[in-house]
Amino acid sequence: MKINLLLSIIKTTPPGGVPTWPEGATKALLELGVEIKFQYSLTGNGPHHFLHYLNVPTTVTATQIKEKIQPYGVEGEVYVFED
Repeated sequence: MKINLLLSIIKTTPPGGVPTWPEGATKALLELGVEIKFQYSLTGNGPHHFLHYLNVPTTVTATQIKEKIQPYGVEGEVYVFED
């Protein structure tokens, strides 16, 4: 397993609410065999950010993760900090 950080952004805010991490994006990560160890919500003005600490199978690439979550309105960068 690789340990990765996913810094993601949700650009659309639901009317009168704070964006939440989409359930579909979680399921998409699970389909890849990615385990979410920790999720942190970074609130503030403008787009909403999330920080995830992930356990990722060695066969899964950062590009695959980004492509899997994008259909759910999430854009992100994946940083591998330990192999």
